[in-house]
Amino acid sequence: MTSITYTPFRESGFLARLIAGAKSFGAKFVAVRQAQAERIVNAHLATLDDETLTRIGIDRKALEKAPKAFYPDF
Repeated sequence: MTSITYTPFRESGFLARLIAGAKSFGAKFVAVRQAQAERIVNAHLATLDDETLTRIGIDRKALEKAPKAFYPDF
């Protein structure tokens, strides 16, 4: 008895390339947004005093080395 596998589209067809491109774009988009969020959080954490940073377990020296987004100081 032979087994037949069904593939909804060719692996090298237009739809396959379109799906692969969408997945690649999605992964890049998520990575960029995650990096942006980390910079924003680091900028906000940099405005906190040393006692608060120590209490939540963050080292000021490591925070100063981390990339930061512009965070206005009002």
